[in-house]
Amino acid sequence: MRLIPFNKSDLRMHAYRKTKNYSILMEFINSDMDCAKLPVPKEKAYQYASSFRRSIKNFNLQSVRVAVRKRDVFLVKMDIDDPR
Repeated sequence: MRLIPFNKSDLRMHAYRKTKNYSILMEFINSDMDCAKLPVPKEKAYQYASSFRRSIKNFNLQSVRVAVRKRDVFLVKMDIDDPR
């Protein structure tokens, strides 16, 4: 296999759309809460958590984590310096 040089500016860069998840995440980040419970249906908790994890990854929000406990979904602020 051979590498072919290519101009980076010719690549089409995709921007992620601002979604409902993004507005909820930004509201949480800008608040003074350390942890918040999301009001989601219990039978869809894992689907919502997966969706929020994908949004956090796509928008590069490193200070927020999603946790699921007993089919409840939580957003948790993390210190960037914290290795956990």
